[in-house]
Amino acid sequence: MTDVLGFTPPPPPLNPMALSEEGLFLKLVEDAGFVNVAQTTSTYPFNLGSDKEFQFTVGTILLREKINEIAEKDSKAWDKAKISFNENIGKYIEIDGDNNMIMPANTFRLTIAEKA
Repeated sequence: MTDVLGFTPPPPPLNPMALSEEGLFLKLVEDAGFVNVAQTTSTYPFNLGSDKEFQFTVGTILLREKINEIAEKDSKAWDKAKISFNENIGKYIEIDGDNNMIMPANTFRLTIAEKA
């Protein structure tokens, strides 16, 4: 986004890491009245396939609204976003032998609980 805006952007309105703080989601579940709460944490590779356009679409999904807003004033906003994406995505992904973009360390926490 810095490449598109020309300055450091504010945090996105939807923070995908908002519940990553250890114990926070468990507390919310228990405070909502759930009991017998069990949690497991796992890590898995996420395969975005080999289609470059799909990779870009998924990789910018949380930024689409903001880039569209910028594009109303700057017709090159999406071009800038694509260039920046391609220049920076290698920091976060791996490419396998079939040119699939793999995000190697996606972590999720599965929570199972019963309503009291």
